[in-house]
Amino acid sequence: MVLLGIAALGVGLVAAPYKAFDLDRFFVPKELVLHVAALCIAFPIVRRSRRVPFSGVDVLLALYLALSVGSALFAANAWLATRALAITWSSLLLFWSATAFTAGSPRRRRTITGLLAVAVVAVALSALAQAYGADSTFFSTNRAPGGTLGNRNFVAHLAAIITPLLIVTAVGARRWLGAAAAALGLAAVSAILVLSRTRAAWIALAACVIVLLPGVWRARRKWRVPG
Repeated sequence: MVLLGIAALGVGLVAAPYKAFDLDRFFVPKELVLHVAALCIAFPIVRRSRRVPFSGVDVLLALYLALSVGSALFAANAWLATRALAITWSSLLLFWSATAFTAGSPRRRRTITGLLAVAVVAVALSALAQAYGADSTFFSTNRAPGGTLGNRNFVAHLAAIITPLLIVTAVGARRWLGAAAAALGLAAVSAILVLSRTRAAWIALAACVIVLLPGVWRARRKWRVPG
């Protein structure tokens, strides 16, 4: 679990200071962390697990992987195709490892989702720091405020993706400290969504909220005031 959290933070925050490589100085270190994490985490967890849960979501992900392999085989640029396929494969390995690790344990699921939320909020905070004047060789001035992702559009889309998780965490927190932490995270990602000026991320956020609302409405009777 600790390694999964470190991997999430590493993928979000690691970058290289070599500005001559533009966005690759952000992409390559993050991809390296992703692949190393997949090697170190996925296989031991899967080997120790007696049964890996497999649902309809996993079937769709497996189909996506198969389509990615087929696309890579016929791609015009083999290098870029292989690189993209490797990212897909490592990401799926980590997802399935987390699924196997948290199977039958709501506490572990909450911990894993909390670690992911912390990693994304950390990225949002780095972008906010850049927006308010912080300077670093690990930031890019071309697409500011991009923080440790190097591009404000990337940060905005990541913020849009994590917002539903933060909302669910806030309303489902068992203690006031968890609710307060999720609320602060929501404030950070909301601020970067506004400062990024990324219309596509705003549309993505609207779509996420639309999908989230029915579940929130059905669960409204179960809400408790954290104490």
